[in-house]
Amino acid sequence: MKAVLGIFAAGLLLVACEKNNLETKPEIEVKSISTEQVPIGGNLIVTLEFRDKEGDVDDSVTIIRKRLNARDIDAQPFSRRFKIPPFPDKTTGEMDVSLSWAQFLTLQNSPLRIPGENRNENDTLQLSFSVRDAEGNRSDTVTIDRNIIVIR
Repeated sequence: MKAVLGIFAAGLLLVACEKNNLETKPEIEVKSISTEQVPIGGNLIVTLEFRDKEGDVDDSVTIIRKRLNARDIDAQPFSRRFKIPPFPDKTTGEMDVSLSWAQFLTLQNSPLRIPGENRNENDTLQLSFSVRDAEGNRSDTVTIDRNIIVIR
């Protein structure tokens, strides 16, 4: 009887220690954005919060940019994967993703001219993110809940 009780107690201890609810597949959420309107030459900084059981979210972040301008009939989502700089293994944490106006936010998008005016239409973008850990596990894709306006 003591042996059964000892095994039960050891099993209960193992279950209690595994109660951290972290998964092998990374989880992310958008914690904050620096602005909803990016001026010419400006930057957008997105802070992502991550959780991962193994603490190895250090492979890459994929960013998907979708132009929502109504007059852009050829708008296709554009994605690019960026390497995450090495950092000590952490099961939870935050990372800042800095997106520059010239190098990512307007890349491959010609400005749309406003009909009858001598100026460009601002871009309205939807931005989504996912991360991949060292083992190749990819998080779900999360989208910023507000559209980002990029001044053109």
